[in-house]
Amino acid sequence: MKKDHNYKILALKILAPIIAMILATLISSLIILAIDKNPLQVFYTMFKFSFSRIDSVAIIFFNATPLIFSALAVSIGFKMGLFNIGIEGQYLIGTFLAALVGFSFKGLPAVIHLPLVILAGIIGGMMWSFIPIFLKVKRGVHEVISTIMLNYVAYSLIHYLIADVFKDKQQSTIEGLGSVLVRTPKLPESALIPKMHGFLSIFGIQLPKHVYLNWFFPIGILLAIGIYYLIIRTPFGYELRAVGHNPEASKIAGIKPNSVYLKGFLLSGAVAGLVGLSDLLGYF
Repeated sequence: MKKDHNYKILALKILAPIIAMILATLISSLIILAIDKNPLQVFYTMFKFSFSRIDSVAIIFFNATPLIFSALAVSIGFKMGLFNIGIEGQYLIGTFLAALVGFSFKGLPAVIHLPLVILAGIIGGMMWSFIPIFLKVKRGVHEVISTIMLNYVAYSLIHYLIADVFKDKQQSTIEGLGSVLVRTPKLPESALIPKMHGFLSIFGIQLPKHVYLNWFFPIGILLAIGIYYLIIRTPFGYELRAVGHNPEASKIAGIKPNSVYLKGFLLSGAVAGLVGLSDLLGYF
């Protein structure tokens, strides 16, 4: 009986994205037909452009990298029955702190500087996620409301910091610009994530310079495997799932829901702090 139930859950997990893609295809086909175009020709062109060239595939992986981290951050909250809708604010704070550590420390070797920058991003995400979860466990404030509000606070705070306090005012003299851009000082090479070009060339895959696929992509894949193992195979993962299914029943098993909420939400924020680093350290 239990095995049949597990098979049904697995089938639903497989069917859900398939049905979503079918519905998306049908709806977009109707729109394409409405402008007197052939949906099959459009989809063929999209598929051919995306998958017939290795650089197009690499660009897809690069664009998917921040989505992997954001999806993982949200999924941790879902497992314990919370909706961390504050990923945007958390990754903004994490990305800013990573940039701050990146341009503030000079002369460090890459083996030290880059991990420090990534750690700063993680800490930034955790710091911003601590506020809503503290309000929830101490004051009962719903995390959806607080995280939505904090997204706007983070956006405004970051805009102030990069447009005023930490704005790179040397740009006009260095680059000959008429007016300075809204940005922090550039990060040195020691703070940047290497591209995957050299590694892939070992296997005969030559990527052009305009492709920015970097090592955050495999890091995201490995992190997904690690979080899956954490949730499914560890005692803490069991507590997350138990609280997510029934907080009151989990208390009977000796689990403290508020403690799980705090740890899980901080973990979610830590992963959210990595969302913007592929672009920060590998593109901009």
